[in-house]
Amino acid sequence: YSEVACGTNWSTSIAVEGGNNWTVYMNDSVGNENSSIVYFTYDTTEPFVDIAYPTNTSYAAVPVSLNYTYVEINCDRAWYSNDSGLTNYSEVACGTNWSTSIAVEGLNNWTVFVNDSAGNVNSSVIYFTYDVTDPVASASCSPSSTNAGSTVTCSCSGADDDGSGINASLTTAGTTPSTSSTGTFSYTCSVTDNAGNSHNNTASYTITTDNVVRDGGSSAGSTTSFWSKGTHSISDEQFAIGFTKEFSVKQRLRVKVGSDNHHVGIVELTATTATINISSDPQQAVLTVGDERKFEVTGDDYYDISVKLNSIEDSKASITAQSINELIVEESVAEEETKEEEAVVNKKQDIEIAEEEKSSLWWILVIAGVLALVVAFIKKKKGLPNFLKKIKFK
Repeated sequence: YSEVACGTNWSTSIAVEGGNNWTVYMNDSVGNENSSIVYFTYDTTEPFVDIAYPTNTSYAAVPVSLNYTYVEINCDRAWYSNDSGLTNYSEVACGTNWSTSIAVEGLNNWTVFVNDSAGNVNSSVIYFTYDVTDPVASASCSPSSTNAGSTVTCSCSGADDDGSGINASLTTAGTTPSTSSTGTFSYTCSVTDNAGNSHNNTASYTITTDNVVRDGGSSAGSTTSFWSKGTHSISDEQFAIGFTKEFSVKQRLRVKVGSDNHHVGIVELTATTATINISSDPQQAVLTVGDERKFEVTGDDYYDISVKLNSIEDSKASITAQSINELIVEESVAEEETKEEEAVVNKKQDIEIAEEEKSSLWWILVIAGVLALVVAFIKKKKGLPNFLKKIKFK
């Protein structure tokens, strides 16, 4: 190609990708000739590199090795970084793996770099999570106590803050267990994260035949035996605006909170107080006339039912029941406790007064009986004295 005058160089020579050998020839005017040859490689192709281990997943056991494969005829060296190339480690001959790589708890990214003798560089990066911390499982059953035949809903959830995340397919499914049998039952929630770490938690729920609780804490018996005066049901709309009705002892009101039935019943009455029973989450409170009390029955830290004792007449209590959704705070708890203490004192006083009146009446009846016997005896034996003859006995 391109004969030129001695000393003239070429600027349009064409090299091919890969190995090249170029020869320069020179002769003189009498025909003497000589040459010089050079061998070189023309390489514009980056090396191919791929990380084989770790893979893009989560590990509960720390990966300590870093393995890769590459394709490059003129490979020069390899190195890796565990901070996206800000810091590089361990230059090695191409094809040499590392066995002392350090993973940190949480998300990791490891990058392998390979270059060739022409200076072309390529890299491969892998993201993985190293997670040795157990997730946190949370189990709940609502309501925590209810009548046989009612609905209980149990759920399972988990949290894995800054970890590999919750594996939904390995998390216990929610359920609506059978409530046909009475007793206390357990629901186990199991949660596993994407690294294979697991955690369990348990929630319990109680199924009863009746939820009237006496002062001693024992059950009042079956529903049919205690609530002999009947159960009155109301609609959701009536419950929302407040429903008022007179109830006697052993009579109750059925309301619905969410999808579950609950009851407000009268367990005991005095002259100025009424003992109220709330079920299916068994609770009992003493109300003085004019008192308004709040009850939480769903386990969510919000009051659900408000009950007000309007009056007590003819052995019947007028109560107003209403649906509410009010956050429970320390002040409201203290207020409820104060009302309960005052009402219990009033109830005790009513009972003492009733006992005293009963005792006085008993003595009056006894004296009247004795006098009747004396009069009868006198009539039979001697006749009545003159002053008694003027008294008419009935």
